[in-house]
Amino acid sequence: MVRTAKQSLYPKKIKYPIRIGKKGSGNTEVRRKIKDIKNKLSWRDAKRACKKIMKSRIKSKDSYFRLSCHPNSTLSVRSIQSVLQNWIRDDWVPDIVIIDYADILDMNYQGLEGRDRINETWKRLRSLSQIFHCLVVTGSQTDAGAYKKEVITRDNFSEDKRKLAHVTGMIGLNVTEKEKERGITRLNWVVLREKAFGVYKCVHVAGCLDVANPAIKSCW
Repeated sequence: MVRTAKQSLYPKKIKYPIRIGKKGSGNTEVRRKIKDIKNKLSWRDAKRACKKIMKSRIKSKDSYFRLSCHPNSTLSVRSIQSVLQNWIRDDWVPDIVIIDYADILDMNYQGLEGRDRINETWKRLRSLSQIFHCLVVTGSQTDAGAYKKEVITRDNFSEDKRKLAHVTGMIGLNVTEKEKERGITRLNWVVLREKAFGVYKCVHVAGCLDVANPAIKSCW
């Protein structure tokens, strides 16, 4: 609702990006507009913003979004498949399945331990996209070495490098301390199937987390 209403939850001054581009020195420059939010976001304003989005973009009375919540390490990939099958029986077919996040799923596979359990989980996540013909999105941690690097590469995997073999694409989120202060994130392809790409070519993105939107303006 914060993102839909484009307003912070509580009164505060927020810095909203209005332009992003490269300076002559090659550095990325972001211009921001200060928005002074005077009042707390009310449920009435949030509902009004939601109805506006439903009318202008969704253009349907039916929900495009479903959420299934579970405690850490209690949901397996097979359980996710069962949830999706139940939704499909209710005539609700997903185009995108987002899992937050893969490495805390239930990985109790008989006969497998350690890294083999991680590998099996990522294999089964890949199978979800093949079974349901949908985009499957999840997140994963990097290794400790990534904290000191400007750009995340294939070397910065955690637990098991075979994760890289199962994904169609993997995007790295790169942020230095200075970039964090300026609200800039650099995104790069770590892995991308069937297409040429450069690991060190990043798209620079400016967002505003106060309105729950990490990607408002971008440039190469």
